[in-house]
Amino acid sequence: MQKPENLGITGLNYATNSYWLDSFEGKSKTHALYAMLDNRFFDQLRLIWGVRADYYKYTDIKNPKSIRGASEYMPKPDKAWQWLPSANLTYSPISQINIRAAYSSTIVRPEMMENSQFLKYSPYLGGQFGNLGLYSTRIGSYDLKTEWFPGLGEIISAGVFYKKFDKPVELTVNIESGNLQYYIKNADNAKVYGLELELRKNFGFIVDNELLKNLTAYGNLTLQKSDVVSTFRVTNPDKTPGAPSTIELSSKIRRPMYGQSPYLINAGLQYNGKHFGFNFLYNKSGLKTYIVSADPGLIEYERPREQIDLQLSYKLLKNRCEIKFNAGNLLNTASSFYINQASYERNPDYDFESPDRSSLFRLKPGFTDKYEDGDLLKFVQRFGRTYSTVITYNF
Repeated sequence: MQKPENLGITGLNYATNSYWLDSFEGKSKTHALYAMLDNRFFDQLRLIWGVRADYYKYTDIKNPKSIRGASEYMPKPDKAWQWLPSANLTYSPISQINIRAAYSSTIVRPEMMENSQFLKYSPYLGGQFGNLGLYSTRIGSYDLKTEWFPGLGEIISAGVFYKKFDKPVELTVNIESGNLQYYIKNADNAKVYGLELELRKNFGFIVDNELLKNLTAYGNLTLQKSDVVSTFRVTNPDKTPGAPSTIELSSKIRRPMYGQSPYLINAGLQYNGKHFGFNFLYNKSGLKTYIVSADPGLIEYERPREQIDLQLSYKLLKNRCEIKFNAGNLLNTASSFYINQASYERNPDYDFESPDRSSLFRLKPGFTDKYEDGDLLKFVQRFGRTYSTVITYNF
């Protein structure tokens, strides 16, 4: 306990300053109108199309900063009205087959707190967290898919997709100030394209047997790639007297976009008998980009993770009572995040006159972006297995 004589103007003291303001107030308005038409051309061709008019306006009322000096936060202008067309064309040569082509335009608006310039410490990230002001993200989606429905509740489909993002939001890390600072900010643009496969089929086609008719395999597979172009503020490599200490450079990096995975796998086996049933589900996602940076050695990835869930059920008392046993996350695979801290080196052939920063660094011979010995684990968490029992009785 401190002695009173140690407190005061010549000793220990506590004071608050006016710049430590801790309240935020803003106002946003969102309105929407839409029109849709459903047209049939002959018996085999159907077109559903329309447009949505989306209005958004955000107004700052009170938005103080939480740091000394100048803030890099800047409110971003947004068009008040956005026109979002969509169309879905379906061709059905026979009743069991659909060939679909679709286009849609959507928009994602910033949430209220994402308009705040308040910089706060995140114990989860281990650094200061905030934003630099956000634009709305506009997404244009193109899809082409073929679907076959061989039986009731069954589907076999294959499709390709292409998505274009204008100003997608990503979580970025910056150490130019000497401290770890994390920001959500808009990238310039991005595109995601890939292949989707889906299957749901029972085993009754093998032989006319009640057991096989009640057994169904299902699953889907997504394979995708991304290209991202983003602008980062980095240390200026030009040390000429009078040159600015930091500059903004666009960096085109071939990697999964923030939160995206190069592959997603879901597969399951389901049985629905008169009394007994089960559902077995396996899913796995590939390497995910969690935090992005102009320096590839600071990009944080989440390692591939897989999960198995199981449900067993039994009906009794003339099917009026059902008991379900659920087991979740049986593998209990750890969720692990890491950075390639020793995998990259400066590229001696880099042209400093180029505005494209993506080739400034290169992977060392024999290294990849995957987790390897020497990479730094930033965070590891196991979510644990879960078990539950549910009893339902219908009177």
